[in-house]
Formats: sequence, structure tokens, C-alpha cells
Amino acid sequence: MRLLLVIPCSIFLLAAITDRMPAQAEGDRGERLPATALGPAVVESMTEVLRRQSALPPAPRVVAGVHDGSAGRWLVPAHGAATARPHSGQRYAINEWGDAAMGIGFPSRVDVEGAWFAPQGGRGSATTAVRALGYRDGEEVARSEWLESMATATAPVWLAMDLRDVDRIVIEARPMRGGAGWFAMDDLTYRDVATPVRVVVDFEDIAWRSVLTDSVYRGLRWERGTGKFAPDAERSTQDGVRAVPPPQQPPQLPPSPLTSPPPHGMLNSVTGGTAPHVTWSVAGPKIFDPGSAVIPPDSSGAAGPQHFLSYVNSNLSVYRKDTRARVVNVALTAFFALPNGVGIGDVRAVFDPHSQRFVISAMTGPYGWIYLGVSQSSDPTGTWFKTSFLAASGSDINKWPDFPTLGVDANGIYLAALMVGGNYPMTIWALDKAPMLQGNPSLGTITAWRNQPWEGAIQPCVTFGDSGGEFLVSRLDQTNLHLRKIAGRLTAPALYDLGSIPVPWQDSPPPAPALGSVTDISTGDFRPAHAMWRNGSLWLAQGTVYSGRAACRWYQIDSTTRNVLQSGTVADPVLSFFYPAIAVNERGDVAMAFNGSHAGQYVGAYCTGRLASDPPGSMSEPLLFRAGEGAYDRVDSNGTNRWGDYSYCSVDPANGSFWTIQEYARTNNDWGTWIARLEFDWFNYGTGWPGTTSVPELSLLGRPLLGSTVMLSVGNSGAASASFLLIGLQPNSVSIFDGTLLVVPTYSQSVVPGWLAASFSIPSSQSLLGLSIYMQAIEIDAGASSGLSFSRGLEMRIGM
Repeated sequence: MRLLLVIPCSIFLLAAITDRMPAQAEGDRGERLPATALGPAVVESMTEVLRRQSALPPAPRVVAGVHDGSAGRWLVPAHGAATARPHSGQRYAINEWGDAAMGIGFPSRVDVEGAWFAPQGGRGSATTAVRALGYRDGEEVARSEWLESMATATAPVWLAMDLRDVDRIVIEARPMRGGAGWFAMDDLTYRDVATPVRVVVDFEDIAWRSVLTDSVYRGLRWERGTGKFAPDAERSTQDGVRAVPPPQQPPQLPPSPLTSPPPHGMLNSVTGGTAPHVTWSVAGPKIFDPGSAVIPPDSSGAAGPQHFLSYVNSNLSVYRKDTRARVVNVALTAFFALPNGVGIGDVRAVFDPHSQRFVISAMTGPYGWIYLGVSQSSDPTGTWFKTSFLAASGSDINKWPDFPTLGVDANGIYLAALMVGGNYPMTIWALDKAPMLQGNPSLGTITAWRNQPWEGAIQPCVTFGDSGGEFLVSRLDQTNLHLRKIAGRLTAPALYDLGSIPVPWQDSPPPAPALGSVTDISTGDFRPAHAMWRNGSLWLAQGTVYSGRAACRWYQIDSTTRNVLQSGTVADPVLSFFYPAIAVNERGDVAMAFNGSHAGQYVGAYCTGRLASDPPGSMSEPLLFRAGEGAYDRVDSNGTNRWGDYSYCSVDPANGSFWTIQEYARTNNDWGTWIARLEFDWFNYGTGWPGTTSVPELSLLGRPLLGSTVMLSVGNSGAASASFLLIGLQPNSVSIFDGTLLVVPTYSQSVVPGWLAASFSIPSSQSLLGLSIYMQAIEIDAGASSGLSFSRGLEMRIGM
């Protein structure tokens, strides 16, 4: 049985009043980016992009990247890739690619006392034991015992090497997957034989992501490994895919107020949410499409009136909604006219509901630039405005942006990122949107707020309507979110810190087992990857942990009071759920989509949802809408089986349905994406006019699927003697007889109020798929002021 969990908001009200981080009274004006930090701008058609793409050589399946069979190197991993705990300080060294024999040479003979070791990478990749071999003049002279206690240790373990009078050592790892086994080494300790000075190599004086091999760091010779891995048939196929660096973290994280979740008895299971159903789907971009020989894909995308734009590392594609045809399929280097081979990723795409245009962003990592594209209409196959700005400027110089986020409101485009380097600050940018929408578009004012504290990701909202400014949300700690707001004219905006939001306990999810995956699937951490603001509420989702498995948490938050109006956790006794995305439409209906897997199931795509009228905190049972097809093992140089790093949901601007793009495991150890439209079968809309005792209600019994029969219920308003059912293909809103006509009628019939008032047989024709049918009942009721009572409208969408 799957669990849909919620914590009642009332238990947080006291904390909301007494234990909040206070709001900031005065706004921070930030700094304006100088002209030297603004990149060139161009307006060009998609035709020109397709011409550049066609001129590129065909992308080979094997490209420079993940692992080409070469020997591993000693390196200090990026902080976000460091999965083990250091023994001291913040850094340690690892064996790249899990090379199981790594040598270190000394300038003279030494006595090696030992070092601290811990498993690195995910379960199935991390080694369970290491040992050390000592050499003198090229001959092995001693070896240590295997450090067996690594297998169960939760902290670094000391390996007493006791290798005397040696000039070289080799660290051997017990091979795991494909002959590889990852480890972390810290505080290597030795004494020079001639001058017995004790030396401890702790790696604290070298930068993150430093390669030690072929260097003389600390006067030692850091060798390459042997490169002796199992044959391709015995290890996962890597195909040379480029691995995007994992989301980074600063060297020193703030302490968490809690170290373990509260008793599960504090969580209440709430069911009864209404399930959305897939009414349209198509295979999205996959690995080895133009530009996409990358892990992970960072799946994002958005629906426009006629198209769905998908945007993954590092590919942009466009699909027609009416035919499902993929009409654009280009590498981002072709889209942004970058030199072939430039690494561009961390992609984001939204549809701006105010300007009715697509907005996309991406970053070029070590180069420090963020690239932007704004379509010049709602048609993404047409003309685009493209530009960039230097994120690594001001106090962020010599840093690079990681995990940049994206949001929009009526006035601006907003981004935030961790700036990797130094003390790892976060920076927020606000871009005045007006100049980009002109007939001759240009890049206007960009304001930056630097040196924000690290909170995983600061997520601007996709804002519908007038919120009075742009809200940005982040995760503060295990029991609080953090809310900010940018307000004022975007030629001189201000950033306001609105304080903390008490929420149910949450923390980073563990890796997820999956059928056939030797190394568990990476599920990211707790950071929100997408947020929406609509009708006074902020909606967001994040990964969390429940009963030792990855789960998905969601929230509705009042943006004025900062109270959690409702929240829930989608969890399962067997399945792990991870990388959620959420969206809400004008009616307040919600859809959420995410990945799921367990040890007996490949990674697939799931969705859940609720209508605005469903019980607070409820979501429907998760629905598997794209099953995984094969095992997935694409382990990066740090021993992590990369997946994610996020997914996306959006709202269809044409009819309020939902769209999502989700990653899933294909055959041949490949990732793919699946694009789906999610719709609710039926819902009420509009305002009826009451009769003698109540407003009559329409409801359906059964699902309106192709080839099915559904029954219609017409609720009695009290003293109604007869009803007329109006049916049409368009909604309406016309005042009539003190009520509102909510249907453009093309057909009517008499019905008797009550259950089974009418039935409908739906043909099996595919042309009807996704069609909306609108209904309204008008009852003859002498007790009503006008003699008539009007039901609310009912929209029925035909699915399959």
C-alpha cells in the first residue's frame, strides 16, 4: 500500500509565530552589472539554428567523456561529489574511476604509518576494503592486512600500514563493479628515515577538483593507476559520455538542528486525492541525440499554446502538440552558436504566462557565463532573442555558477546559483524583461545580490498573475524553508528577506535501488528544483526521506502569512520516489510527477495529483505512466550513478492541463525522457445560481475514456421538478435570469434530477482524444427567485 502523508498545519502555527527567522524590514538594492559583464545579443530564426546543426559532423556514440578505459588518477573531488566524510578538515583524495591499484612515490625512504580510509561513491561502487603494499627499489617488501572494517564503518577508519624503509606504496582496493572500487583517503602519515619528522598529508592546502596525478604535491609522486578493469562485458558500458559535475556544496555546511526524523507517528496518512491521467505522450530527447551525450539530462521543458519545448543537457527540441512531431532537434552549441565541444548545461526552460514566450537558460561552467534565450512569440520554432551575462563578476570573479535556477513574473526574469570557489556564496540576479520584449530587443538592467548564504538552491517562482514582486524559496534547514522577495521597478529593484517558514521535517533522500543497477541511483538532495506562485500561494516540491527510502514532499504556502496551508509526502513501502516537480492551474488543481524504482523494478516515471476540492493534504495513488526498460549503471569518476538532477511540470496555457518531462531507464544502459500531458477526467467550474435549498451539482460516474460509457448525476436544488441539460464544445460566461450560462450549447435534453440522470457512450475514434465537452443543468424551480436554478459547469475531457 502506498502512503500519502501529511502533517496538519495547526501543529506549526505556534512555531510560525514564535520561532521564525524575522523578516527584513529594509530592502537590499544589490549591485548593477556593468556593461563589461553583458555578452553580445542576437536575434535569429530557428532556420539559422537548423542550418548550423546540419553543418555539424554526426555525433558519434563514443565521444570524449565518462570513461574511455584509461587509468585512474589521484584527485581531490569537487565538494558536491565528495560522498565520504573526511577524517580531518574538509578535503580528501580519491581514486578516479575506482582504479583498484594507485601508487604514491616518496623522494627518499620513509616509514609509512598509515592513513584514514572510507568508501567513496554509491553502494555497489564503493570498495569494502583496502590494503597497502610497500616497495623498495622496485621490489615489494611488505604489505598490510586488508582493512575489512570499511564495509560497515560510518566514519573513516585507520589503516595501520607499518611499511618500513620504503620509497613507494600502492593502495589496493577490493574490486566491486567492473573491477573498480572507489575509496577516499585522508591524513596519509609517514616519517622520513633519515630525518624522522612526522608528515601528515591532509589535502587542506589544495583546491577542490584538483588533479594530484603527475604533480609533485607535497613533494610526492602521485602516480596513475594500473587501468586494469574488467572487460566491457563485465562492467557497465560508459560510451564516453560527458558527466556534468554534480550539484555543488560549500566546504563548510551549517549544522542541522535535527539529526534524525521525528517518530513516524507524527505523520498522518491522507488519501482521497483525484488522479490525473495521461491523454498525450511521446518519447522525448534521449542520450546521444545532438548534444546530449551527457549524464544526467537535467530534464526540463514547458508547454506553449501549440508546442512543447524540451530542454535537456545539452539539447533543445520542439514537439507539435497536434501531431506529436518533433520539429526541432538541435545541440545547444548550435542554438547558441558556441564552438563545438564547449560544455554547456544545467538547463532550465519555462513558458512565461505574461509575455506568452518561452524563456531558457544554461551555463558554461568554468567559463562563468549564463546564457539566455527568449522566444519572440509563443512559437518556439520561430525567432529568438539570445544573449548572456558574466556570472563570475564583482566579488564572484574566478568562481563559476552551479545549479542555476530560473523563474519569471510580469516584469522580470530571475536566476540564482551557487558560485563555486572561495567561501561558496550564492548569488541572485534580476533581469528587467521589458527591453527583451521590444521590437528591437536588448539586454537591459541586471541586478545582482551576492554573498547569500548557501541553501542548496534559491528557486525563483514561475509567477501567474500579480504577486506584487517575485518570490524566491529555498530550504533553510530540516524544519524550515526560507522566503525572499524582489520588488520594485527592475531598473532599481530591492531584495527583501521575508524570513523562515516552519515545515514538517525533511532531509536528503538516500540513493534508490533499481533492478539491474549495481550501484544505487543517485537521488540528489533536499533542494527545491521548481516552484510556482498562483492565487496567493506558493507551490513547491522537494526530495526527502521516509522510512529509509527516497520520497517526495510538496507544499502549498500562503505567501503573505508564510503559513503552510497544506503539505504531504508521497512515499511507498517498497518504491523509492525522487526528483519531483509540481504545477498548479487556475482552478487550484495540482499535478506532480517524479521518478520511481525498487530492487525489482527499473527506473520509471510516475505522476500523482489532486483537485482543488480534494481533502487538504491529499494526493492520489502514484501512477506509473512510463515504465523503465532496462538496467541503468552510468557511474561517474566519483563512483556515483548519476540521475536527475531534476524534472519539470508546467501548465498548458491553452486549457489548464499539465505537462511533464521525466527521465526513465531505456535499454542498453541509456537514459531517455518521456513527455506527457496530464489531465483530470472532469471537474466543475464557474458559479451556479441557487434554487430552493442549494446549487444543483453535476458529477460523473465512471471515467470518460474512448469507447466507454459514463453516467451523469444531476443534483437536486431542493424543489426542482425538471431539468434541462445543456451540452457544448465551448465554455461560456453570460448572465441570464439571475444566473450564469456557462456553456455555448449545441445540444440539450430533458433530464430528471438525481443519479443516473443521463448516460453517454464515447466512440473509440482517436480524433476525440483530449476533447473537452462542457455541460450545465438548468432546473425549473418555483422556489428560486427567477424560477430557475443553475448548476455549476462540468468539463469532461476524453482520455484513453
